[in-house]
Amino acid sequence: MLAHEIWPGEKQEAPTFKIAVASVYESDLHDELKATISDKGMEILFGDTFRTRDGYYALDLFRVIAYHDLEEFSNVLKAAITDIEKANTLTWGV
Repeated sequence: MLAHEIWPGEKQEAPTFKIAVASVYESDLHDELKATISDKGMEILFGDTFRTRDGYYALDLFRVIAYHDLEEFSNVLKAAITDIEKANTLTWGV
């Protein structure tokens, strides 16, 4: 889920984006997402993880400043997720 947001009356050189990632809960996924998002040149303003009561599913939320247009941001985010998937495949043998 991607959302592009510039608040009324606020001047920003770069837009803020909201990122939501829903997944089966993995203890280090939030940290991996955070590191990969930063590595891709985005500044994280906020990040949090919410889990279901049974602890099986998680929702990771981020608000970032990205110095990209929406299409480029989407491509950068897809590349970040691909990097995480590759790392997890190598680590966990999935």
